[in-house]
Amino acid sequence: MIVDGHVTLGRVDGVEVEVGTLLNQMDRAGVDLAVVSPDPRETAVAHREGHDRLLELREQYPERLAVYATANPWLGASAVDELDRALSAGAVAIKLHPYLQGFQPIEPIVEPIMELAAARGVPVYVHSGTPVQATPFQVAALADRFPGVPVILGRGGKTDFKADAAPALKASPNLYGDTAHDFPLTGMATQLAAAGPRRLLFTSDFPYGDMCHELRRARALPAGDAALRDVLGGNLLRLLKAEPMPGEPG
Repeated sequence: MIVDGHVTLGRVDGVEVEVGTLLNQMDRAGVDLAVVSPDPRETAVAHREGHDRLLELREQYPERLAVYATANPWLGASAVDELDRALSAGAVAIKLHPYLQGFQPIEPIVEPIMELAAARGVPVYVHSGTPVQATPFQVAALADRFPGVPVILGRGGKTDFKADAAPALKASPNLYGDTAHDFPLTGMATQLAAAGPRRLLFTSDFPYGDMCHELRRARALPAGDAALRDVLGGNLLRLLKAEPMPGEPG
């Protein structure tokens, strides 16, 4: 089963990205399931609106779509409440976007959301690569503070901090790499070598990336068939089922 670990639906860079467009991309690429994020406005401020919109789409396409919940850490307890509501309604993971939401991953305001993720047993996708708010080492520091929470290094630090992704992954055993936007394949392969095939996730970052192109490049990784199956879907499916992290009791 091929799972795209991060796509966005809604208003993106002034263009309305419809669910039909995404499903067409998925069919062309051979992707079975995509985890969809609220659009930038919904990520920054309109959280409930974004969650309700995407959860309604998930009800229409339950075999094709899963949903990220997001909320701005500056909202404090109300952010946690909205995330909890969205997770109870069917969202499967949490997304944080330090650039759009105006914080750094090392700030204490993020801790209540991470505590919710730990209690819920869900992974947290963190956008990375945007200076100064979202470097791989900042995301790794967040992961280190919450070793029981799987943290996804969204976009793998690309583009400005691509070289930092591998050492961050090597240092933090609950940090997961992301294949999106790797030009050329050296960064993706370096992440694979640093984290191993069980901690690298295929993501196209559609519509910022073309799903067919991103999947072709991921399939070109220097890995055996079993490892590629993990990268292309198995790893994320395990995280979404909240299986224990390595070293934790089952």
